Formats: sequence, C-alpha cells, structure tokens
Amino acid sequence: MTPRFYTTDFDEMETLFNTEINKNLNEDEFEALLQEFKTDYNQTHFVRNKEFKEAADKLDGPLRQIFVEFLERSCTAEFSGFLLYKELGRRLKVWFFSLFLYKPYSAFNLV
Repeated sequence: MTPRFYTTDFDEMETLFNTEINKNLNEDEFEALLQEFKTDYNQTHFVRNKEFKEAADKLDGPLRQIFVEFLERSCTAEFSGFLLYKELGRRLKVWFFSLFLYKPYSAFNLV
C-alpha cells in the first residue's frame, strides 16, 4: 500500500456545504445524509467478543504480522479522517462537520 497525500480546498468545501452560498444544495437529501451519520451504523459493525479475542490470539507468524500491519494502517487512516473532519469543523462555518468526529475519540476527550 502506498501512502497518498492530498490537500483539502477549504474554500471549496465551504462553497459546497453552505446553504447561503450554494443555493442548489438539496436540503432534503443533505438532511437524510446527516441522519445516517447520526445513526452511526458502525457502532454494531465490529465484533469484539471472546471468540474474536481467541481467534486473534491464534494468529502467528507471517499471518499475524500482516494482521497487525492491517490494523496499524486502519488506525492511521481512521485518525487521518478524524483530523480532516476536525479541521473542517474548525475552519468552516458549517456546523455539521462535528457529526463526523468519531465517538471513540470523544471517549478519550480527543474531540
């Protein structure tokens, strides 16, 4: 996997999501999208029970190394997204970016 670097055009984001600027924003569709984020379907997506722990403990050798690398990259990607949305919320005058701040981070007072 090769890291990709990108920049965010904050002025463009403001133009896209500010209803005072973007008169073409379909507010019904936008509200439906926001409701999906509020619902947070990922809360029940990941299983962390005894069976998961036992299966993870049984991984060894190269397979375990691949699994650990996958977890590290996943955490890095998630945190990168968290930072992006936090910065969007800080820079833009659009309230909804606070919805994207991941709940696990708020448990540790990181938002």
